Amino acid sequence: RRRRDPPPQKAGLHGITGTILAGSEVATALWRSKRFGEAAAFLRVQVPLARATMGPDDDLALTIVENLCIALRDADAARADLAEAETMLEETLERRRRVAGPAAATRACEETLATIRAKLRPE
Repeated sequence: RRRRDPPPQKAGLHGITGTILAGSEVATALWRSKRFGEAAAFLRVQVPLARATMGPDDDLALTIVENLCIALRDADAARADLAEAETMLEETLERRRRVAGPAAATRACEETLATIRAKLRPE
């Protein structure tokens, strides 16, 4: 009996989702190697792709945004980049609260936002 190929849309979406997931893993590897600037640059490309492909409320898309903000924080990015990270995290946290409620990912996002805000405070 011959197996049928999946419909083209599903195969295409799975392929793109797999690519985005693989990209997230590359960014994580860069971050773990303390190559925060490279991770941030890579994730800046991944964020719009993930949002456009999976939607702005998708868990993986939200995680990629959070990972970008963490990379910017850990790279000791310029104040303007940290302010951008704060804005992105505020939006992400709002989405997480609406979609997932008080889940672990929501709490983690709150904690990351707090660390970004601490870096933005004047010394």
